[in-house]
Amino acid sequence: MPVQYTGLVKEHEAVRTAAGMFDVSHMGEFLISGEKARDFLNFVTTNDINKLYKGRCQYNLLCYENGTVVDDVIVSQLSDKRYLMVVNAANREKDFSWLNEHKPQDVQLKDLSDDLSLIAVQGPQSVSVVENVFKKSFSDLKYYHFEQISGHDLKEGVLVSRTGYTGEDGFEILLPKAKASEMWQTLLKLNVVPVGLGARDTLRLEAAYSLYGHEISDEILAPEAGLGWAVKLDKGNFIGREVLENLKEHGLKRQLVGLELLDPGVAREGYVVLDTQKLSIGMITSGTHSPTLKKAIALALVERGFSEIETQVLVDIRGKHKKALVVKKPFYSPLQKIGR
Repeated sequence: MPVQYTGLVKEHEAVRTAAGMFDVSHMGEFLISGEKARDFLNFVTTNDINKLYKGRCQYNLLCYENGTVVDDVIVSQLSDKRYLMVVNAANREKDFSWLNEHKPQDVQLKDLSDDLSLIAVQGPQSVSVVENVFKKSFSDLKYYHFEQISGHDLKEGVLVSRTGYTGEDGFEILLPKAKASEMWQTLLKLNVVPVGLGARDTLRLEAAYSLYGHEISDEILAPEAGLGWAVKLDKGNFIGREVLENLKEHGLKRQLVGLELLDPGVAREGYVVLDTQKLSIGMITSGTHSPTLKKAIALALVERGFSEIETQVLVDIRGKHKKALVVKKPFYSPLQKIGR
């Protein structure tokens, strides 16, 4: 995926107002199967896999024993004994090794990434686009659910899920790599705008979605990143549970917050956040100028005492202290809400 095709702002606006498409074939896809596949997944993830059923997707986390994050993933139940896990591209080898290290012998783990492609169609017109492509209705497909269009073999069939990373309604189409080019050309003929990495980042930031290596990492605890909702302590034992349970009892020292800059400038990753006395209280994890809101926004990991909405802070931008305000996340709320 290039940084941009025709321009970041144009691509960003296409997703917010019509439909854009992303070639996210760099993502990794693992097939987990076997009699104990569900139990295994429930042990290596923080969310409750038992809430899944055929056709349901779930946002999830792989955590280390110390409560920091191996990766954030999406798990989909294909059948009673078969699950698909989509992982971040940069973490593909690490994730596969981590899962292999913990899986029992009666669970099978396959990396299908080299055989599959993933194309995301996002935006308010995405429903009509995918319905045009597949000549069937997707209006009733719920958020974080999927439908297999043809066949049960992922290397041959097509899987369409109502998921995405933009804050808009949208779909992700998983298909054999050999069919990806044809699908891309079909979408182009429907006037769907190709979108690059630049707009992907501004879109996900407006929606306050975490990005691995920024808001989540092996140095940031899952609840610090605001992902406590994906940690189900009552489901039974899982990797990292003990530390995460202690955090719930004793509280967090840091928290991810949304910032809106009051002074001119853009807060970038790594910039220091200060209190009004100019003492360091945290760090910017991601920042940009929002094409939709026409203002500079950022996500920052700060000391808990400075996480209240409307708290005023400073951001050190190349030696200049710019005023910023802690604001409610997300910065942008989707116009069309879909029931989970």
